[in-house]
Amino acid sequence: MTLHLYDTYSRSLRPFETIAPGQAGLYACGPTVYDYAHIGNLRTYLFVDGLRRALEFNGLQVRHVMNITDVGHLTSDADSGDDKIEARSARSGKSAWDIAAEFTRAFEGDLQQLNILPPTVWCRATDHIAEQIAFILDLEAKGYTYRTDDGIYFDTTRQDSYGKLARLNRDGLQAGKRVDLGEKRDICDFALWKFSGVPGQRQMEWDSPWAWVSLAGISNARPWRKSTWGRTSTSIAAAKTTWPSTTATRSRKRKRATARAWPTSGCMALS
Repeated sequence: MTLHLYDTYSRSLRPFETIAPGQAGLYACGPTVYDYAHIGNLRTYLFVDGLRRALEFNGLQVRHVMNITDVGHLTSDADSGDDKIEARSARSGKSAWDIAAEFTRAFEGDLQQLNILPPTVWCRATDHIAEQIAFILDLEAKGYTYRTDDGIYFDTTRQDSYGKLARLNRDGLQAGKRVDLGEKRDICDFALWKFSGVPGQRQMEWDSPWAWVSLAGISNARPWRKSTWGRTSTSIAAAKTTWPSTTATRSRKRKRATARAWPTSGCMALS
């Protein structure tokens, strides 16, 4: 019997066809590790787990990738405010790195209690700063970005098909109705990278071709955005030749988390 899945774009059942014979790729957004997951967060992972088990039951080898947003999730929907992990750190007195590690472990424990299979690959945002910068440089070279006082933004007007998979009605969106657009050119544009302002004011900062930065906004993809993890068309080595410093934290030593992940958005992609 052929495996059929519901296609949310066509709103119909379609036979599932893999790109590589006998293999399937599954990407699902992981958590932002600044607090405990609640039942609504975990509901998403139960769905993902059910899909993965169905694929494996049908004889497919599944490469399941989940990202961990351990920096760069802002407290405001207007691409402004503090980083949620930094804000939690300020309230608790613990370092941002310790906060991320603590709630990563808590999330892993939740998955174990729910008998959810762990992903094949955990991708932590702070482990992929170089790849993110390389990807943004590639977009910048092709004219898909613009700079504001607070960061680098993706220009969604350059893509006529932007929002297609989500059936997004761009003409029906009301700019500035819920949040202030600031210097954004279009309501759908989003931050790829946020400037830190005064160097040293945040615990999580990296050097970049543009300025000292701290918030990796590219990791916070909306459901209709394409995931960029591991898909840079510009190599890291090539990227490093275009900017003077390496993507290292400032002078303070980074405390490496020994655990892995957690989620918020519920974005999922299947190939």
